Amino acid sequence: MRGKLIVFEGPDAVGKSTLVQHLKTLLEQDQLPNEILSFPGDRPGTIGKLVYDLHHAPGKFGIELISPIGLQALHIAAHLDAITHTILPAINSGTWVVLDRFWWSTWVYGRAAGINARILDALISSEKLLWGQFTPSVVFLIQRTKPFGDKPASDEFDVLSDLYRELSTSEAANYEIITMADVEPDAACEIVGQWVRKRRTV
Repeated sequence: MRGKLIVFEGPDAVGKSTLVQHLKTLLEQDQLPNEILSFPGDRPGTIGKLVYDLHHAPGKFGIELISPIGLQALHIAAHLDAITHTILPAINSGTWVVLDRFWWSTWVYGRAAGINARILDALISSEKLLWGQFTPSVVFLIQRTKPFGDKPASDEFDVLSDLYRELSTSEAANYEIITMADVEPDAACEIVGQWVRKRRTV
């Protein structure tokens, strides 16, 4: 039986990582094979980790500035590598893959950065081609009026949230999307748990 792809999306500081770890615990309790991944990546020795580090600390690589389009192109390259070497083989072997971010983030953050929409769509189309007919089993979109923790609310946060809402509407016919807006962490964990209980034998 093929595995499933479960995606968590939303702006930074809305609680995605907490839900990912909760889901990992649920899958392990049910003895379901699982793999937790993030885009662009956080595993040492991968293109994704290199892109992540380059994104957040370009100075360490002797780079002063990366253009928004260059940055998102690097993200797509990391996605393509992970899909090829890790994600699709895992799913085809029956593993449940939990993915923190999808190509959605490339679209949302690219649009927010002012990248030409046609160029951005062309970049993302290469990733969609690689996914082929395979789509997520579900995308959990996490939205909040303001971010958790010490990160203040901002115009950028509002723009990102609006773009995520726009994208979720356009993608709603393609796969299941569950939007959680200002849902408290415990309640959000329960929503994720209910989804797993209904789908684990399907």
